[in-house]
Amino acid sequence: DTLVLSGPGVSFDFTILADNKVTGIEAIDITVGGDNSLILGFADVAVMTDGDSFIFPAANSHHALVVMGDAGDTLVLQDYDPDGPGGVNAAAWTLVNADVGLDGSPAGAYDLYDLVRDGAVLASVAMDADMLKV
Repeated sequence: DTLVLSGPGVSFDFTILADNKVTGIEAIDITVGGDNSLILGFADVAVMTDGDSFIFPAANSHHALVVMGDAGDTLVLQDYDPDGPGGVNAAAWTLVNADVGLDGSPAGAYDLYDLVRDGAVLASVAMDADMLKV
């Protein structure tokens, strides 16, 4: 299932929504309507996704999301720090592979990020390589 978000120059900030507002999806598409931005945190990705994503087999987590965008679109992935800034349980988004397919094959259109804490992957996001990640 793909959630399509459209608008001319809109910032879609899922971190300010209740976590249960969007569930059961595998992908978000923000290519429609202009240069848009998407802001996601760990809780958003974890609740949106509901298990193994067959469209994203290269994911290193059961919480895997694909973000489709184009040049001019921006993705903000917020690090996870349940204890507050500098907490011992902090997790950070890390680039795992660039310009690959959703299956991990070379010369693809996606950059793959994992949210990693103490060597464990909490979530995975594949973003269109044309997008800017902040």
